Amino acid sequence: RPRSLTPLIIAVAVSGILLLAVGLMTARRPDPPLPVLASVPEFSLIASDGKPVERADLLGAPWVADLMFTSCAGVCPRMTTEMGRLEKSTRDQPNLRFISVSVDPERDTPEVLTAYAQKLDAQRDRWLFLTGENSTIFELARRGFLLPVEEGDPDRKEFADKLDRWLQQNASR
Repeated sequence: RPRSLTPLIIAVAVSGILLLAVGLMTARRPDPPLPVLASVPEFSLIASDGKPVERADLLGAPWVADLMFTSCAGVCPRMTTEMGRLEKSTRDQPNLRFISVSVDPERDTPEVLTAYAQKLDAQRDRWLFLTGENSTIFELARRGFLLPVEEGDPDRKEFADKLDRWLQQNASR
């Protein structure tokens, strides 16, 4: 008597459906997009080579930014050292940029920033050192980087201390 192929067909179909279901359940779904916490406002600053740098110049590629000043003895050297390590360790990613904005534009002229960048062996086409108007810098810090600073902060040491405290409080987040 001929055997029926029906049970075999059903078993193959059920196995195929189970494999498909397991595959769909374990397939890597794309990560959801990161939330937008803030948008960097329009700005125009001056690079150490004397050329203007605007927000539009940085669009389309990722960038890492920090605020610093060359005469800082507090948190700035530590931050700049870490920025330098990051810049050197990512030289195989030429589209990644680094931006260091001085909060002491009176002292940190383009010439001073150039010497500072040379001392750090910064790759100048990737790591920009910027200066500009106080109002622009503090607006960028406050609205773009969401830092608790005010343009009227009386001296750079107080600013650095405030930034250092904020970084320590938020390091674990």
